[in-house]
Amino acid sequence: LESSLFFETMVVMVQKEVAARLTARPGTRDYGVLSLAARFHAELDKIRDVPRTCFRPAPDVDSAIVRFRCRSRTAVEGANKEFLFRVIRAGFGERRKMLKNALARSRDLQIARPALDEAFRAAHIDGNRRAETLNLEEFIRLSETLQRVKIG
Repeated sequence: LESSLFFETMVVMVQKEVAARLTARPGTRDYGVLSLAARFHAELDKIRDVPRTCFRPAPDVDSAIVRFRCRSRTAVEGANKEFLFRVIRAGFGERRKMLKNALARSRDLQIARPALDEAFRAAHIDGNRRAETLNLEEFIRLSETLQRVKIG
């Protein structure tokens, strides 16, 4: 997905559990960093499951076919991808914590609590939510706001 080669559409077969994580929606158990990374580059949908019985010899896992409809540019023009994914990883690093607490504890971000509170207010995101409830657009908005607050 990060290759300099552009593919309009990719169809891949992966382990069923990986497909579930790739295509997971916010608020679900499988939703996480991989879901957001894939969604940053493409719109995804699971085409169908492929049971292990379709193969000889049968593997130990089931598979699924996933379609990627790749974006011609990033999800949001000009998004600082590196910082965005630092925020996402920090949020999911402590998955069961409120997002404001997970980000405050992140050694990678090193953002003071008052700046975090200001960024959540400016981004119109409740810091008491957990990372798995935010969609990609909310993470982008939060990371852009955090950068402005941290730099400014």
